[in-house]
Amino acid sequence: MADTPVYWVTPRLGVGPFISPARAMALKIAGVTDILNVSDSRTFPETLAAGFRSVIWVPIADFVPIIEEDFISILTALDTMFLAPSPVVFVHCLAGHNRSPTAIWLYLRSLGVNAEVAQQMIEQASPKSVGGNPLLVSAETTNATIAHRLSRSSETTEELRRVVLD
Repeated sequence: MADTPVYWVTPRLGVGPFISPARAMALKIAGVTDILNVSDSRTFPETLAAGFRSVIWVPIADFVPIIEEDFISILTALDTMFLAPSPVVFVHCLAGHNRSPTAIWLYLRSLGVNAEVAQQMIEQASPKSVGGNPLLVSAETTNATIAHRLSRSSETTEELRRVVLD
């Protein structure tokens, strides 16, 4: 897709840059059902009106650790998106290089994916991305990842793993 780079980390989970109004339709055509914006800028109204099942914004500052409250919001939003029928999720920040890949890295970790494997998945899909950027991840976010995984039932975690990773 020339207008909007989507780097597919898994067949149902993509990362990339901020969605301009022109790019929203290209994402719809690509089959994206849900969008998670983790930039510090609001989503354009045109994107909200494009007919995605959900467009969620969790404002994250770049190059500072993600606070636990925001991280839990990210994990909860992604769980909700992936538990809906036939999800195809696009996670973006401004450039798609730090915040959104780190959000995906943390989510994959919450599904039990090894840190190095999650980083390789992201960086193979999008070579300019930094999965698990150490400037954004702290002991707090790592602990929240584990707590979130443990708060799910094992059946829910297995269902999410199947949907996200297969």
